[in-house]
Amino acid sequence: MRLQRKHLLVVLAALVVLGAGVLLRRGNRDVETDGRTGSIANETDKDVIVFASFSPSSKVQPADWPFCASTDAAPSNCTFPLKAHEDKSLPLAGRYLNVTYSFNSNGCPSTEAEMTLNNPGGYDTTDVSLVNGFSNFIEVTVKDTSGEHHFGPPKGQTGNERLDGVFPWACDICVGSQSPPCGFPTDAGGCKAGTQYDPKPPCQYQLPQKGVASIKVALVKPPIEAGLW
Repeated sequence: MRLQRKHLLVVLAALVVLGAGVLLRRGNRDVETDGRTGSIANETDKDVIVFASFSPSSKVQPADWPFCASTDAAPSNCTFPLKAHEDKSLPLAGRYLNVTYSFNSNGCPSTEAEMTLNNPGGYDTTDVSLVNGFSNFIEVTVKDTSGEHHFGPPKGQTGNERLDGVFPWACDICVGSQSPPCGFPTDAGGCKAGTQYDPKPPCQYQLPQKGVASIKVALVKPPIEAGLW
């Protein structure tokens, strides 16, 4: 009887280990299935400098990216070079990222791209923003469970009222200029139709809450040069 009990205990222990292995594999597969990834690309013929500004709520910060240099004066911001036609994956490890990018300059006036990924408290979002001004052409590509979507590039400083996923110049509430930054006027015009909470078309894209998704921010050639407009 002692031998039988001993063998039974060994078998039960093996089953527990096997079960744990199955749970671990399922856990890894779930993480892979629901994980979100980000990348940044330079699709022009010249090397550029990327400026990244991280929200305080972002679990990913400049210190997590060794390639991105920050300073003591601005520890939540960092910069890194991106060669012509280089595409760089962003290390996230499944953590929440809330970041704003610009190329070759930041502040006023700069075209920006905003993204959140792996948001634990809601939906992931992304957009191209001219709220702080216009400096270059940025396109955001999203691949998620609903398909592939492209936002931008802007046509220039003006003429972006009908572009999905783009905040027009100085339009800090999308449909108007309520408190625009950079000394921009409140009556500049050129904002979206609709209301602040229902702009037409939207200034920001909201990803499905679940499922595999990726966001790529790319500096692109001027639309006319690229044959887009």
